Amino acid sequence: MDDADCAVMVIGPKQPYLDWIRSVENPPPQVTLETLRRDRVAYIIPAVESADDETRAIRRCHARVFEDELRSWYLDESTWPKRRDFQTFMKWFDVTIHSIVVDLTD
Repeated sequence: MDDADCAVMVIGPKQPYLDWIRSVENPPPQVTLETLRRDRVAYIIPAVESADDETRAIRRCHARVFEDELRSWYLDESTWPKRRDFQTFMKWFDVTIHSIVVDLTD
C-alpha cells in the first residue's frame, strides 16, 4: 500500500446541471439529483497542500471537467450552455478535494 503523490477532485452535480439535462430534448424522466450524485466522478489531480492549491487546481482544470460532465449526457455541443467559466462551473457542481490518496492496486 503506497501513498500516491496526487490528490483527487470529486465532482457532484447541483440543481443547474440537472435543470440543463432536463431542458434538452428527450431527457431521461428518472434522473434526479440523488441519482446523479450516486456515482460521482473522481479526477486525479496534482498533489495539493493548501486551500490556495485546491482553488488553483480547480481553476486549472474546470473547463475540461465541465465539458466532460456535459459530454457524459449530450455529445451535441449546441445543447451545452454558452457560459462555461469558473463561476458557472462552481454554480453547477460541488467540488471536494481529497489530498490523501492511497494506491491499493498491485
